[in-house]
Amino acid sequence: MASDRGIQRVSAGRFRVQIRRQGFAAQSAYFKSLAEARKWRKEKLAAIDLNLSSARQSAAENKTLANLIDEYVLEFKVDVRGASYRHLVWWKGRLGSKALSKIKPADIAEQLRFLSRSDKRHGGSVVTARAGERLSPATINRYHAALSKVLNVAVSKWHLLESNPARRIQRNPEKNERNRWLQPDEVSRLIASCRQSRWGGLALLVQLALCTGARRSELANLRWGDLRIEKSVAYAQVQTSKNRESRTLVIVGDALRELREWRSSRNAVTDLVFPSIRHPLKPFRNLDGYWKRALADAEIQDFRFHDLRHTAASYLTQAGVPAITVAAILGHKTLQMTKRYSHLAIEHQRDAVMKVFGGH
Repeated sequence: MASDRGIQRVSAGRFRVQIRRQGFAAQSAYFKSLAEARKWRKEKLAAIDLNLSSARQSAAENKTLANLIDEYVLEFKVDVRGASYRHLVWWKGRLGSKALSKIKPADIAEQLRFLSRSDKRHGGSVVTARAGERLSPATINRYHAALSKVLNVAVSKWHLLESNPARRIQRNPEKNERNRWLQPDEVSRLIASCRQSRWGGLALLVQLALCTGARRSELANLRWGDLRIEKSVAYAQVQTSKNRESRTLVIVGDALRELREWRSSRNAVTDLVFPSIRHPLKPFRNLDGYWKRALADAEIQDFRFHDLRHTAASYLTQAGVPAITVAAILGHKTLQMTKRYSHLAIEHQRDAVMKVFGGH
């Protein structure tokens, strides 16, 4: 029958209604009887014919946050290896079953408070329920921002919502800068320890991080095709999953020599510089055990792999490299992110002036 167009019987006592009209969000719903399905369809079509705003927003009543996130991930090709994707998966687990129209600022604020009281797994941002290190204000802000970005698209591009409830929640002040970096003697001990690791790529990975200031994920996904190796320098093109921008790494010195040696024994099956031992077509991911053992053997405490990035930035700053150049090397989007190292430049200048003019 014409009146049953768009109504599908999916099983005994279960009917699905779909409505698609240009200029309006697609709508669908399930009902226990054909009469209910017909009634709902008739009302929605009447609203569309009258161009009521409620028709435009009806998708928010039937679409869940999980549906929205899934569509967003596909539409914008969100990198499943990145932190934003993990944050969105977490939101799906916490509020995914809620209809968009039912999500209020208080719901989001409650989940962010849960984050502030939760623990995290060392070496990642996976929330657990065990005692340990708490998530930083900056990390909680990243969770907040990931959801807000999706909801902004729902408002401005897909017209599913009138406003973004996440924007009504104040961000946490971020005062969690970490400036741990290695002294020269610690670097020597760490490299020596890495050379004794059961995984042969650890020394090179650490050397590259120290030389370039690159993030762990950037180096882990590096391919030989991204590299151009010359006589005294090598260049690597990387794309970060953090801001999806590419930049060129400059590799020299010990890191370059280590890279040449590693290339001579590369696995011809894969183009990855650091392939997985068991699955060479995938990047090497199981670093934590080798890294912690190397730190313990080198007697280095309170140090994360990401702190190699701080170490590189600190050495560049102390060598008098301008902040704008340090920012470009590290891939910082703003100079504000590089200012945390400015005190090192002042200390280095002070020592130089004292050496020349300080007298005896």
